[in-house]
Amino acid sequence: MVLDPFSGAATTGLAARQLGRCYLGIDLNREFHDIGLRRLGLSAQDIGRAA
Repeated sequence: MVLDPFSGAATTGLAARQLGRCYLGIDLNREFHDIGLRRLGLSAQDIGRAA
């Protein structure tokens, strides 16, 4: 499990996925959060589901 409390645009999340790891990203900035979701191929409806 990779925890990124300052995930920004989810670059760490992309790397975690490539390595077969689970990823949990947190960011207070909604714009960065939304960018990260798009980069990971997720939508707001997917939040809270395993990806």
